[in-house]
Amino acid sequence: MSVHVRYGASGNLTIPLDGDRLIGKCGCADAAATPAAVAGQPFAELESAEFVAHLRQALASPLEFPDLAHSVVVGDHVTIVVEPGVPRSRDIVEAAAEQLIAGGVALEDITVLHVDGEMLQGAQVRGAAALVAVGESGGTSASTSAEQHMLRSEPRVLRTERHDPADRGKLGYLGNTRSGRPVYLNRLLTDADMVVAIGCYRGPESWAYRGVYGALYPTFSDTAALQRFRNAHLLDNEAEAFPKSQQEVELVGWQSGVQATVQVIPGPGGKAAVVAGEIQAVARKAAASWSAMWSETFASRADLVVAALGGEAAQTWNDVGRALAGALQVVDDGGAIALCTELSELPGKAMEALARIDDRDTAQAEIRKVRPLDAFAALMLDRAQRRVRVYFLSKLDPSIVEELGMAPVDGPADVERLATRRKSCIVLCDAQYAAPRVL
Repeated sequence: MSVHVRYGASGNLTIPLDGDRLIGKCGCADAAATPAAVAGQPFAELESAEFVAHLRQALASPLEFPDLAHSVVVGDHVTIVVEPGVPRSRDIVEAAAEQLIAGGVALEDITVLHVDGEMLQGAQVRGAAALVAVGESGGTSASTSAEQHMLRSEPRVLRTERHDPADRGKLGYLGNTRSGRPVYLNRLLTDADMVVAIGCYRGPESWAYRGVYGALYPTFSDTAALQRFRNAHLLDNEAEAFPKSQQEVELVGWQSGVQATVQVIPGPGGKAAVVAGEIQAVARKAAASWSAMWSETFASRADLVVAALGGEAAQTWNDVGRALAGALQVVDDGGAIALCTELSELPGKAMEALARIDDRDTAQAEIRKVRPLDAFAALMLDRAQRRVRVYFLSKLDPSIVEELGMAPVDGPADVERLATRRKSCIVLCDAQYAAPRVL
């Protein structure tokens, strides 16, 4: 039997496994397979024009919420907030902005707030007047005329702003937690007439996932809150302290008054659906779909777990950490994990600590104290390396991979050969989403 695995934007490999050495796989869909729709919204290839068409359908028919054009009035200031790692975030932002402008919001009154907006650079919409005409036109002929006018108008670039948690002048006081701790959020959230939260849904089994409100808090809070939530005890959703911290996230989300969200629901095989609407209604629909696609139970652990990061947006150290977290649930002690990525992002401060400090207990203590942005990924890598050997296929220089204590892999053929030499194997496609368990 052969298992086809895609990784990165264009990487592919085929793992040949004979007999009963393949224990199982998760997220590895046939090319023709399509998951069931979520709240009436179908899945499509993320990189296809069909996905954009489905996106616009979702925005036009949101769950338990009016469409964006009928949720605003002239003069409203709107913030579109984008959490990190959302696939096709620029397309979603542009489509949402078009609806807001059609409802009467001026283009200069829309701000896109992000943490790392490289994929949002150059996001634009067509002329505001033309878009308003599209929203107001009643008949088919009038609508067609307005749409043609829109297409002829010059595109205008949306205003974007990167969140700086250390800039107190750009933070607004929202309220207190139940323990009396003050909560600060970016002023673009606290002062806006309306906020549209854009996120990538991950199930409650996903490590360090904070739910739909996690797109707001602590992501767009102050440095103190971000540091506190990077505490190692709060990164593991099976840890005793995690539920209490999650209650804080939910409370802040409720206090923020944010009601509208657009969520990408990843599916196996590079497909995804988009669901828009009232934030809790979207979360409920997404949760049911997520469990069916990504929660997989295996009869036993495997000697080798092949974990692939699928899609361009997932080639980050945080996603490496998520993939490791899932793989560790189903790999034998003394076994191996083969990470298949197209990662080119250089290691952050926490990863550098693993490479710089020979004694891993000392390195871990420094990471837990300083809590850099990549603390989660580094702690997961350290945890993995205490149990198994980690192979790493990436676009990084092999010397960097070796300094991190991993074995560099030259190409997909090496992973395929590795699989044939191991006693048993589990394959996790799109491993950044997978939530595997053993009976």
